Amino acid sequence: MAKNALKSKKIFLIVILVAIFLSFAGPNLLVPGQQHAFAKGTDLEVKYPSLPGVDVPINTNSELPHYIKYIFILLTIISVIIIVIVLIYNGLLYAASTGSPTIMKNAKDGILYAVLGLIILITSVIVLVTVNPQLSIMKIKKVVPEKGVYLEWQDSGGNSSEDYIGVSIPDLENKFADISKVTRLKILNPQELAVTLYDHKNYNYDDNGKIIPSASSTTFKDRTDDSFRVLPVFWKTHTKSIRLKSIGPGVYLYGATLDKERYMTKSEPSLFELNNNVKQIKLEQLPHGATDFSAILHEGTNYVGQCEFIRSIVGGVHSGNISENGKVYTLDEISSGYGKIDDVSSAHVFEIDDNKDNWNGSVTLCPNIDYKDDTDSGINCVTIDKNSFGGHPFFRFLSLKDINLENKVRSIKVDGKFVVALLEKDPSSGKTGECEVFMPYSKFPDLSKEPINKCRPHFYSYFFASFKPCATYFTILPIK
Repeated sequence: MAKNALKSKKIFLIVILVAIFLSFAGPNLLVPGQQHAFAKGTDLEVKYPSLPGVDVPINTNSELPHYIKYIFILLTIISVIIIVIVLIYNGLLYAASTGSPTIMKNAKDGILYAVLGLIILITSVIVLVTVNPQLSIMKIKKVVPEKGVYLEWQDSGGNSSEDYIGVSIPDLENKFADISKVTRLKILNPQELAVTLYDHKNYNYDDNGKIIPSASSTTFKDRTDDSFRVLPVFWKTHTKSIRLKSIGPGVYLYGATLDKERYMTKSEPSLFELNNNVKQIKLEQLPHGATDFSAILHEGTNYVGQCEFIRSIVGGVHSGNISENGKVYTLDEISSGYGKIDDVSSAHVFEIDDNKDNWNGSVTLCPNIDYKDDTDSGINCVTIDKNSFGGHPFFRFLSLKDINLENKVRSIKVDGKFVVALLEKDPSSGKTGECEVFMPYSKFPDLSKEPINKCRPHFYSYFFASFKPCATYFTILPIK
């Protein structure tokens, strides 16, 4: 009967290991919004069993967070089943072991280990859901692209697939295995994007960088609708490469080469193919100050993590780190006085309003939830408008310590056309630390669960941790 106790201890150890996995892997891997937006994908050879509360991975477009969430629920169900079996087995063993103290003791030990395992498992799930409330919703926020191309193509067997393309592709056959025919394409936001198809790889250039004389191309642009377009017969079978070229003023992000381009005139929570691959940037403005596009680049998708501010230099109105209009800069050569990040996966994009007459409204920062003062400490809400800070409240990185709100902002109200950023560190020193951006006319009566108030976790024990507010700097940007 000693073997029974040993088995129970092994099961108890397995449950603990599962709990450790759920506690540590879950918060780090189950982050919403980390998948690409593909319409279809190839079916998986392995058929996964259906589970409550989560979609079964069915094709090659099922991303890592989807699999992790599926494994999380699967391991939880398996652990519960094992615990129930151990409880029933040891309960029956205990009932049938009258007169045998050794067997009774082993059965009691088995029940004890099973109960402890159940408690640890339940505690781990509670802690995990507390750290990452998305698990209680059991949904992954899907990021839908707003610019780019959906390409419908067929393989040699006649099977159709539909994939999203956000950057130029020099070799479609290398990108999509077994592609034999491109049937249709759909241009997202066609008024800002021109799409050119080529009948040779590398955009009709040969290995020596010269145009192939017999090559041809066709361009789709200036279309007003974003519906699927059936390609001409020739291009269905002869499209070998595709180039996306953005049109107009805005923010241009590039990879290591200019072929990988993402053109933006508004914020995007994911850069898709350029996630963590942005190496260069360009601000394209209309002449005579007609436009003044700026950006806040973020490390993670959905605008999380550290950030970097990108601004044009406009004489006499505000400072910036981009001096030449239309010039492509590498991220390394841009001044670090506006924050510095190594990877870019999302971006807020907006137009700065340089007209002081339009700087109406205010921003209110409060030390308590629901826009209330903190009567215990005597710290009050602070309302900032164009007359605050000696008439220079905008475009600067200001210390919250100067208004007695360092690490104390619990609610924020933006009444006007302002973009507000709360920062963990002074960007002029390089890194911003945690960075959270609030858009015009937004209201957040309780910031306690926002990233800017959940920094630097302090672990009291294996299962319990506390998070501290960390906003020490802020900036306010008037926008159009």
